[in-house]
Amino acid sequence: INIESGEERLIVSAYGNSAAWSPDGQYIAFAGPDSDVHLVPAEGGQPRKIAPGTWPQWSKDSRRLYFKTPEEEVCFINIDDPDPIPEKVVKCPGRFVINEGQNWIAYERSTGISIVDLSSGALLRQIRSPWPLNLWHLSLSPDGRELWFRAWWTPANIGSFILDTQEMQLYRVFDYPVDSLFRSQDGSKLIIGTRPTAWIMEVDPNVSICQPFGGKIADNDLITDQIETKSQAIAADPLYPENYLERGLAYVSLGQKQKAESDLQQFDRLVTKDDHHVIYRIFLWMKEYYTNELDETAEFLAPYAEHLMDRFPEDVASYRDLMVAIVDKTESDGRSEIADRWRAKLQKVERR
Repeated sequence: INIESGEERLIVSAYGNSAAWSPDGQYIAFAGPDSDVHLVPAEGGQPRKIAPGTWPQWSKDSRRLYFKTPEEEVCFINIDDPDPIPEKVVKCPGRFVINEGQNWIAYERSTGISIVDLSSGALLRQIRSPWPLNLWHLSLSPDGRELWFRAWWTPANIGSFILDTQEMQLYRVFDYPVDSLFRSQDGSKLIIGTRPTAWIMEVDPNVSICQPFGGKIADNDLITDQIETKSQAIAADPLYPENYLERGLAYVSLGQKQKAESDLQQFDRLVTKDDHHVIYRIFLWMKEYYTNELDETAEFLAPYAEHLMDRFPEDVASYRDLMVAIVDKTESDGRSEIADRWRAKLQKVERR
């Protein structure tokens, strides 16, 4: 789409996602429905299959194409090679961005964002999340100065954030529902996605957007920052139970079990028979913790979930699928004791 005229142009008749336009404007890479990376000229034409993988990204000179393989490795190919052989860069568990200028890769984990040196594999920075969050969005400004990220499709909306990669200072920028943030190649335009709407803002390419649009996060501590955010929400509405649940879980991630217990007890007191969605959320969080093998925190939640099951057995339909998912996941991972216990609890409540 031409952002000046609004004119749309079909490039290729094929399903694809994670499209990445090369910096020189010559090619578009995308992941197809077959979980393969494809390359198509920006003017249109027949897509060229590159290799099995997802999340294609370009080098600054547009000659290398990075992508993630099914084996969870980041590899690259030289697009000028007619028969390219992927070369491994680093092992990578999730979505990623590569900063060639500073020689590091940033990638997602459920527990946050890791920044790793490409040469040595050494961990340079860990940005810990207060909760296990999946499907992080990451993008890097063309000059490599700003690393933007936020989590979506998770029980809690978190973000947006920018790490100033020169100062290594973390900023909070733009609240939900902003779910994507990109700069144009010349840095003069900021593209803000709010799904399904996109906004374009003229900005100074020589000035970081962190300071005019964001606020510093004290001590670069995302967990403490989110605890403060939840505390403000509780002060504004002390009868809203989810905020106590999520602040309590954030306290668990800091090892502050006494504060966590206090919040979860208050959460339990505030839940009423009309709060079907609240009961669903505690099981949703348990599923996330079990799925990410954070069993200790999941077990910390378990007594509160069981108490709600006993209080509101008629609400089992609202969380049954989550309990089944917990059973299936833990059983497939060999954690049969956990699976058997939750299977028995589900059967018991369904017999009532």
